[in-house]
Amino acid sequence: MFYEIKSTLKIAAPVQLCISSQAAGPMLLGFLRPKVVFPDCMLPKENLRMIFRHELMHYRRRDSWYRLFLLFTLSVHWFNPFLYLMVDSATEDLESACDRSVIKGRDRHFVEQYAQTLLDTAKFLLERQRRHQMLLASCLSSSAQRLKKRLIALFLPVGLNGRPLVLFAAVLMMLGIYIA
Repeated sequence: MFYEIKSTLKIAAPVQLCISSQAAGPMLLGFLRPKVVFPDCMLPKENLRMIFRHELMHYRRRDSWYRLFLLFTLSVHWFNPFLYLMVDSATEDLESACDRSVIKGRDRHFVEQYAQTLLDTAKFLLERQRRHQMLLASCLSSSAQRLKKRLIALFLPVGLNGRPLVLFAAVLMMLGIYIA
């Protein structure tokens, strides 16, 4: 199913799927040999399709490279508190853009299923973390707030996608490097 979705998205690069019991959640890792790492949880086939599509959209949009750029800029300007806020905002925009790509052209029922998939995945991962007693309260509230924003954004009308905002943020960060 993963490779079928990869083909549908016309991704020819060798993106691999890795299942791990240690994965904190579905994620795309790597730059030259990217891998979608997925936790070993049992989800219905349609939910897996949505999650795989979301993660492969990160690859297709080159989000890992954007995040690397954000990390580099943050490491140069580690002392600037506004940059931390901007990086958090850009990261949320990248996730939102992938969410929008998954639900684009779909009916409300599909959007509701996708939102439920996000909740089910978060619930599974939260239960796993509680079993391993690795979850801190501040981490939980931060993750819950981000998930809440993502779920609300799914049902809002589509405006500009996140790409112009990310590019604008990148230009601002580069100007900050040259000015400093």
